[in-house]
Amino acid sequence: GKLYIVDQHAAHERIIYEELISRDPVIQNLLVPIHIELEEDEEAVLEKNLPTYAGLGIALEKQEPCSWILVACPAVCLDIKDDLAELIKGWRGDSSALEQELYATISCRSAVMDGEVLDDLSASELVKKALALRNARCPHGRPIWVELSREKLFELVERTF
Repeated sequence: GKLYIVDQHAAHERIIYEELISRDPVIQNLLVPIHIELEEDEEAVLEKNLPTYAGLGIALEKQEPCSWILVACPAVCLDIKDDLAELIKGWRGDSSALEQELYATISCRSAVMDGEVLDDLSASELVKKALALRNARCPHGRPIWVELSREKLFELVERTF
């Protein structure tokens, strides 16, 4: 009696996000640290948020004024470590929102992309997990699915019962 249309990217994003916030991250030291050049105001924000970064498994070392390196990060960030460095450099918010934004960024970059073709089993698992979520919105606030009742579908195609 109902049709669900699932945004696979938004659904996968929320699934990954929920997994990230529910466990401690595995930390990976970087073989090649990433250099981050900052302005003075950016450095002040970074220094204020250092305890939050450390709690999230992000290790930063100051080389000289306004020059830092990213030396470790959660293993789930390895494929997006450059994006992570940009997030660190550009972060202007407070510490309380940092974790949410970091995990939302990781989730978004790690999720299947719109239009990416999934095999039947993967698609089925994604839909099952998506429909079981308590929060039906991606970390950025977009809906994961829309629900169409039989009546609404018939109305849309101008059909009567």
